[in-house]
Amino acid sequence: MPESQANLLPWKPVSLPRPVALRGRTVTLEPLEAARHSAALWEAVRGHDELWTWMSASPAASATALMAGLERWQETEHALLLAIVPAETGKVAGWAGYMRIEPAHGVIEVGNVMFSPALRRTRTATEAM
Repeated sequence: MPESQANLLPWKPVSLPRPVALRGRTVTLEPLEAARHSAALWEAVRGHDELWTWMSASPAASATALMAGLERWQETEHALLLAIVPAETGKVAGWAGYMRIEPAHGVIEVGNVMFSPALRRTRTATEAM
C-alpha cells in the first residue's frame, strides 16, 4: 500500500472485551461463572458424550470435572466464556467463548461452543451466535 493510503486508515489497538450480559429476544448470554453455572450445565450435557466430538476436551466425567474445566477457562487471559440462557426456560443450556483475543490486531474468534440437546437447532442457538 502506498504511504499516502496508509495514513487514510490509521489503526489503533482495541480493548479486551468486557464480561457483560448480552440480552436478546430469546436468549441471554452472561459471563460464565463455573461455581454458578456448572451444575445446570452438567444437567444439560450429562450423558450426551457426542456433544464433545469437536471439542478440545473429553466429555466431563462428573459435575466436579466439568466445573474444574470451566474454572481453567475462566483463568485464561485470552478467552471469555459466556453461558447461554434461553429466555423460555431461564436455565443454562450451553456456552460459547470469545477466544484467541488479540487486541493489538483487533482479532477475536468465537469458539469452544457447546449446545446441549435442548439448544441444538433452535432459534435461541441462532440468536446466541
